[in-house]
Amino acid sequence: QALALRPTDAEVGALLPVRFPDAHKGMAGRVWVIGGHPGMTGAAALAGLGALRSGAGLVTIHSEAEVPLVTPELMVRRHADLGQALEEARRTGLPDALCVGMGLGPQATALARRVLTWNVPTVLDADALQPELAGSGHAACVWTPHPGEAARLLGAQTQEVTRDPLTAARTLQERFGGTVVLKGGPSVIAHANGLSVSRGGHPGMASAGMGDTLSGVIAALLGQGLAAPQAARAGVRLHARAGERAGARHSDGLIATDVSGELGAAWLDLRAAALEG
Repeated sequence: QALALRPTDAEVGALLPVRFPDAHKGMAGRVWVIGGHPGMTGAAALAGLGALRSGAGLVTIHSEAEVPLVTPELMVRRHADLGQALEEARRTGLPDALCVGMGLGPQATALARRVLTWNVPTVLDADALQPELAGSGHAACVWTPHPGEAARLLGAQTQEVTRDPLTAARTLQERFGGTVVLKGGPSVIAHANGLSVSRGGHPGMASAGMGDTLSGVIAALLGQGLAAPQAARAGVRLHARAGERAGARHSDGLIATDVSGELGAAWLDLRAAALEG
């Protein structure tokens, strides 16, 4: 059995970035969300909303489909050829963080492999979690599988992952590189220097779009300058705390946008814990 740390809210709150009075949107992190295959466009929109609600200054969704406008502050770019469009956009300047895979569809593996070569802080989720990407991770990337996706990546059964999530997360990190967030109750964060466990959340979070929102949260923290292990640790707990707040209001009927709506209050909770601790 692997040993894992269990950070307190005070420790997690101390990781959250501090914004100074003279800050502007260009200093708060530019995030690209790459996803939204036809029929799965909501996933990219939810990731974008999660990033905005976690402090990202500018969030742009790049998709080949029409993405729903969940809030007018999100910028959406629809492209006939997503791969070509990303290369053109890269030449004009890379963002501070990438969020890749939410509803991205069959081209996810090729696009994920391409953007990983850019060495930009990157969150990989959903369709971008493919066994063919083993060994392609870098120090600034975060893989975010749930147990079923983790089983696919490991060539194992889901029950094996849930029976020993610490070992599964550590094995994933060794195989794929970067930082791994194995989502669950609790979630396990694995990186090159160790493991941590994050408890919390609400049973109502067992619904669509929660993982997409979490990916956006972590991407926003990467874009604001946190290293991948710290962004993962802070993002998981921030998301869970927002879920606890949303659950107190909506119980098992809470939805992903409810969680995004509580991220600001959850941020204040964790910051207060850090100041008190």
